[in-house]
Amino acid sequence: MSFVSSPQVKYATDGKPRERAGCGVWVVRSAIVVLVLIAIGLAGYLWFNANLARQIARSGALQGIVLDARNQPLPDAVVYVTAAPEVSAITQSDGSFQLRDIPSGKQTVIIFYAKLGQEIEVTLDANSVTQVGALVHRGVLEK
Repeated sequence: MSFVSSPQVKYATDGKPRERAGCGVWVVRSAIVVLVLIAIGLAGYLWFNANLARQIARSGALQGIVLDARNQPLPDAVVYVTAAPEVSAITQSDGSFQLRDIPSGKQTVIIFYAKLGQEIEVTLDANSVTQVGALVHRGVLEK
């Protein structure tokens, strides 16, 4: 290898070798990518913990039968709890219903049938199914 074909170091006017072009940009871009990944991870962690806390808080279930004023089963009535209105059930032909993933403790159950609603206070046990028995909807007129 002759001296002419050997690699050369080019010097700036101050006598120091030039730095690689674009190295600073690469460091900044890498730092931004790392910060974005950390932010995404933190957001996912917080979202997961918020949903986990919500699931722990909603640990009860409610089972029962809805009857009309004549103590007959009331089919197609809507049953829900005011603390979790997104969780609802429609009674079966025998008047039975079951609500899951609702907050435990003292709750207000709403029975809605024929444009009439009725509130009933119940206490739900945590991590179990609470049997409330027969709930009578007094708003249904006798035929």
